[in-house]
Parts: sequence; C-alpha cells; structure tokens
Amino acid sequence: MKKMICLTILSIFSVAFLATKAHAIFVSPTYVAFDKGKSTARLTLNNRSNQIKVITFEWERRSFDENGKTFFVEDGQVADNYSPADPYIEFSPRRVILKPRQRQTVRLIAKRPQDMASGEYRSHFLIKEEKIMNSPVKGEGEKKGVAGEIIVNVNKSIPVFLRQGDTSVDVSLDKADMVSRGGKDFLDVSISNNSSRSIYGYVHLLCDVGNEVLNFRVAPLRIFTEIDNITKSIPLSKVDTRQCNSIEGQVVGWNDFELSGRPLSQKTIK
Repeated sequence: MKKMICLTILSIFSVAFLATKAHAIFVSPTYVAFDKGKSTARLTLNNRSNQIKVITFEWERRSFDENGKTFFVEDGQVADNYSPADPYIEFSPRRVILKPRQRQTVRLIAKRPQDMASGEYRSHFLIKEEKIMNSPVKGEGEKKGVAGEIIVNVNKSIPVFLRQGDTSVDVSLDKADMVSRGGKDFLDVSISNNSSRSIYGYVHLLCDVGNEVLNFRVAPLRIFTEIDNITKSIPLSKVDTRQCNSIEGQVVGWNDFELSGRPLSQKTIK
C-alpha cells in the first residue's frame, strides 16, 4: 500500500514537472491595447522548446472584487465597472501547430459599433498550449509498465483592452511609508484609483543625495478600472535609502500611449 502511495505521489510530481517544462511558448507583447483610432494589433508566438506544440485560442473574462481578488465573469453575468472586449474583437488564425523554434503571428481586429458607449472594455486572450507524450510499452517478460498517452496542457492569458471615446486616469498615492520588519526595510503604499481606464505603471523613489537625485524603480503596478484601492508592501532589499536626505514616492506610467514615463501622483516620504 505504501509503495502504491509513493508511486502515485511520484506520478503527480512528474506531471507537474512536465507541465512546467512544457510551458515554452513565449508571447509578445504581454498585453494588447486598442486605443483611440487603433483597430489592429498583432501577437507573436515563439516556440522555444524542442517539442511540436498545438496552440488554440479562446477568450476569458476576468474582473476584480472589492478585495482585489480575481474572479471569472461568466456569460450573462454582470460585474461592476467591467465590460468585456471580446464581442468586438476578431482574431486569426484560431489554431496553430508550431514546430520547435518556429514563430507565428496572430492578428487581432477591433470592430467598434457606431453606438458603442465610451469607456474601457477588457477581456483576456487565452493561449492554450498542448503537447502529447507517448508512454513506452514494455515487452513480454519485462516489468509491467503503463501504456497510453499523457496530455500536458499549459495555459497562459494576456489582457486585451479596447478603449472607446474619452477615458481618464485619476490615480492618487495616498500613503508611502518606510517601515522595518524583521530587520528588513519595506515601503508600504496605498493608492486610490478613480480612473475610467486601466493603466500600467511603477512605484518610483526619488532619492535626494545633495548633488543629484537618484531614481529607483521598486515595484510594477497594474491598475484596472474596477480596483478602487491598492495596498502593497514593497521590499527594499536592493535600494539603499540611508544616503537620501529626502525621498519622494511616485506612481509613474509605463508603456502607455498617453502617460508613459509621466508621474501620475507623488508623495513625500521623508
């Protein structure tokens, strides 16, 4: 009995290991945004493994509750401050087979109806990666083995934003405090969000050392429209703030069509 249990546990860990190794399809870019006037976009898939991969694509709808936790929005379900983008976006191809080191481009086209309400629409583009592995069959007189096929599925998804009409970004860095826990330094931040569209950004520290100001990028941010408040405790193991005469905390836009590199909110820390 113990031997059977050990074999079962070993099989589970083997499949988990295979699933981790199978995740070899790299996707670029990491998100897609159809901003004003934009109606086409492309994704590039790159099979960096030594296995042939079967890739299929689907949509899924993800939103956030008041605690910032992700949940799936099912068909017919309504979520506050969330509208899906997939009814307005077509993509091609629907399925591809990638040989080792092969690339594939997926084209997405946004089709906005004339009466489309202003605001942001968002869905996640689900990329389903599949590999089929044949198990060896033992010959007569050898120890018994398990014959058949193991199907390893690995999924990843990227957000796709569709923006229509006027949208705004209204982000406030309400709290930025240096604290010490267990002998380690952290930056505790609290951010309020009243935006009508999502934005990617970073938390930056501006360190005044007298003759210059040092800029430290300490944490990425993904601020979605339905999230009203974000709290983070950011470890500062790679940032030496002891040399700073004063420190300013900033929320800065990143890879954004309007606000990339621009401060969205700032607060004095010390």
